[in-house]
Amino acid sequence: MRFAMRSALALIGLGLALGAEQGIPHASSSFALMWALIAIFGFALSGYVLRLPVVSGVAGGLLTFAATAAMGRIHPLGVIFTALVSALVGLWARQRLEWPLRPVDALFGIALLVMVSLTLSSLIGLRLERPSTNTVGDLVVLYLSTPPWEWGVVLTALLQARYLGVFVRTRYRFSWRYVGAGFVTGVGLIVLTALLVAVESRGFHIRVIANNPFVTTPGLTRGGWGPAIAIALGVIVLAPLAEEALFRGILFGSLSQAWGYALGTIVSAVVFGLAHLNATLFLPLALAGLALNALYRSTDSLVASTTAHMTLNAISVLSALGVLR
Repeated sequence: MRFAMRSALALIGLGLALGAEQGIPHASSSFALMWALIAIFGFALSGYVLRLPVVSGVAGGLLTFAATAAMGRIHPLGVIFTALVSALVGLWARQRLEWPLRPVDALFGIALLVMVSLTLSSLIGLRLERPSTNTVGDLVVLYLSTPPWEWGVVLTALLQARYLGVFVRTRYRFSWRYVGAGFVTGVGLIVLTALLVAVESRGFHIRVIANNPFVTTPGLTRGGWGPAIAIALGVIVLAPLAEEALFRGILFGSLSQAWGYALGTIVSAVVFGLAHLNATLFLPLALAGLALNALYRSTDSLVASTTAHMTLNAISVLSALGVLR
C-alpha cells in the first residue's frame, strides 16, 4: 500500500506538472484535486494499518468532505465512495489470505478497485456517459492515478498471502516467443474489437461509447504534447502492466484453480468486461478477457498477456492520433 501511495503521488505530480507547463484547461482545479487523492490514499492506508473498518470509513468520509469543501468542489458521491473504500480496505486487511486466493477474496479486490474508479470519477467530476465533456487535466489525473491503485490491490493480496516473491519469479518468465505471441494476439484483438463495434453500431444501432481518451477528447494535443504523452503512458504502459497482474495473475489464476479453467475463465472475463464500467464495450472487453486468459494459460507467463494488452492499447491510441491511417 505504501508503494501504491508513493507511486500514485509521483505519477499525479508528473501529470500535473505537465499540465501546468502546457497550460491545459482547468489545470488549477486538477492540481487542487491532488489533495483529495492524497486524502483517499491516506485514509485507505490508515484503514489497512488500523484494521478498524467502521472508524476508517467514517474518518475517510468526513475528512474527504472537509477537503473537497475547502476546494469548493464538494462531490457527495465522492465522499460516500471514499468512506466505503476506506472501510473496505480495513475489512480486507482483517482477512488472513492464502495462495491461491479464495474466489471471494479475489473478487473482493476487484470490487475495491471498482469503488476506487467510481471515487476518482466522482471527485474529478468525470462524465462516464459523456466522455467528450471531460477536461484534459482531469484525464491526466485519472489515467496516471488509477494504475497505482491496481498495483495496491495486487501487492496487498500477494503480501498478505506471503506469495509476492514466488509470484514475480514464476509469473514473469521472459521469452521473445511470449512477446511475439502477445503482439500477434494484440493485433488480432484489435480486429475483433473493430468488428464487434461495427456490428453493435450498424447492426443493432447501439451508440458505442469509446473508452479511448484520444477518441473521446479530440483536442487532447492542442495544448501541447505533454498531457497527451502522460495519458498515453497510462493507457499503453501502466494500465496493461497493472491490469494483467490483477485480472490474469490474481483473479483468473485464483478462480481457475478453485473452479476449473472453463468456469474460471468465463467469470474472470465477465468481471474484466464489467470492471471497465462501459456497457457498450462489455462484449468486446469480455471476449478480449477470454483471449488474454487463454494466452496466459498457454504460456504460463504474464509477459505474453501484458504484451498483447499493450499492443491492443497502443494500436488504439496511434489509430486515434492518425498515425496508423
